[in-house]
Amino acid sequence: MNPPNANSSPEDSDPDREGSSTVSILITKNGEIRSIDSGIIKRLGYESFHRLTGENLFEDWNLFRNRMFPWNGTVLLLDPRQVGIPFAASAELLSEELILVHFSDPQVTQRLEEQFFQIFHKNLAIKLIIDVETGRLVNVSDSALEFYGYSREEFLKLKINDVNILGPEEVKAEMLKASSENRLYFNFIHRLKSGELRDVEVFSGPISINGRIHLYSIIHDVTERNLTQKRMQESLKEKELMLQEIHHRVKNNLQIVSSLLSLHSEFKEDPYLQKVLRECELRVKSMALVHEELYRSDNLAKVDLKSYCFSLSSNLLSVYGQAGKIRFHNLENSFFISIDRAIPIGLILNELLTNSLKYAFGDQERGEIFLDLKNADGCVELEYRDTGTGFNLNQAQNKQSGLGLKLIDMLSMQLHAKLFFQAENGFFLRMHFSGWKD
Repeated sequence: MNPPNANSSPEDSDPDREGSSTVSILITKNGEIRSIDSGIIKRLGYESFHRLTGENLFEDWNLFRNRMFPWNGTVLLLDPRQVGIPFAASAELLSEELILVHFSDPQVTQRLEEQFFQIFHKNLAIKLIIDVETGRLVNVSDSALEFYGYSREEFLKLKINDVNILGPEEVKAEMLKASSENRLYFNFIHRLKSGELRDVEVFSGPISINGRIHLYSIIHDVTERNLTQKRMQESLKEKELMLQEIHHRVKNNLQIVSSLLSLHSEFKEDPYLQKVLRECELRVKSMALVHEELYRSDNLAKVDLKSYCFSLSSNLLSVYGQAGKIRFHNLENSFFISIDRAIPIGLILNELLTNSLKYAFGDQERGEIFLDLKNADGCVELEYRDTGTGFNLNQAQNKQSGLGLKLIDMLSMQLHAKLFFQAENGFFLRMHFSGWKD
């Protein structure tokens, strides 16, 4: 197509001209349209070309007219709703003041326009295009209009900080992060036209429009999801408090049982019966201690074995008056176990510590007790050792009449643990757990 005559007016353009591979606009640098093909008018949806100027036709006229010519790329032309429609274009200077802009085949342009319209407006996602430098909303999807409650004309007069409740400087800082791709995901609170505040997730990335950096932002309303999460967290907190109270009450009930056993032992003259009641009292206390640890812990399902062993050993050293004589070497690191394992392991450790404190050291001025735990490849080994005099293992098992070491053996079977004993030159026990899952 030959360039339109520089002196022709828009009315001189032939609206029914066919066979052209391109359509064009002849426009001065001050924005006066000298000539325009009807294909542009039709594609944009204007009823006429009157009152059209560079400023109200081009998405960013000032940037376009100050380009270095010749130039080619993509421009956004504004339709009557002020929605930017992309056109592939090339431009050249005919004189110091006249710019001739060629647009691609109208059919191609129409297809691009239809694709853009379907992607941007018909998709249900809420989408905004924001000028990073000014914060101005330059395009909004139909779903955004529905969500925020504005008309298109109202929305396009706003800046993003009119929607985002953050202060202008904070909004600017967040936009710069997104435009530099340092961060592409955000959580904000947006204000609707009605004044209602909504929690939104924003996925935002930079795009270039006419040489200016814009943010293409997709908005997800997550208000209901956040409310659901908050209710779940509150419900979980209530259940944690309830479970904490249950552990507290179980501990108190076990302490009552322990106190009753202690009271009965004081009124019994039979030394053997007193001994049995005393040992039962300490066993009940070892179980109560598990619930006390759970009550005090942030984790209401698992017990820190290190903390538990410290409390258990401190209690027994005090009960048997050995705190100044026997040194207890606790586990080096925390190790969390479920309550199902904690109670039987606690009972086993109670038996081991009780036997060591009562029988192992005799007249020795000093003694030591070591506790060690190894965890590797799904196998756990808990080792207990004292530096006492040792004893005859067979005789000790026979004397217990089902308690003591036999109780340890029974509890280890419940735990599916393999035991290894050694009672010479001090007592040593290893509990081996294979396939440990807790």
